[in-house]
Amino acid sequence: MALSKSVSAYANRDGGRMTVGNWVIAVVGLIGVAANLMIADLQRRQMRQIEAARRDPSIGLAPPLHPVRLFLRRHGWPLWDLGFGIYLLSKAFLQYGSGPITRDFVVLVAVGFTLIAFGAMFWLFTYLFDRVLYILEKMTKSRQ
Repeated sequence: MALSKSVSAYANRDGGRMTVGNWVIAVVGLIGVAANLMIADLQRRQMRQIEAARRDPSIGLAPPLHPVRLFLRRHGWPLWDLGFGIYLLSKAFLQYGSGPITRDFVVLVAVGFTLIAFGAMFWLFTYLFDRVLYILEKMTKSRQ
């Protein structure tokens, strides 16, 4: 009886809420599971490519890039710009927002908005450039 009472008191000491430590454990566990799944997927792809290269040596053994790496290669700079701009804005408003406006506050806000605008424009221009290239490729294929 005493054991069950102490266990239930321990389980309900936070009112059943998740603490920061519990969230950290859950996130680290999910990252570990995701990493294992990605590694297994990459190993399966590599084995399929080795088998295909054994059957037809002209295929070669250059593995395809991982989708996450392709995404980051394509959208890495705009994401970095947006993320760092948001970080600078949040730092400015959290650190200097309640007091008087200082030079540091103005610089952080200006650089933050500039980075966000640059990231958005960079993404927009790359998207439009890719669309133009796609349309031109379709036009040249239809003429042949």
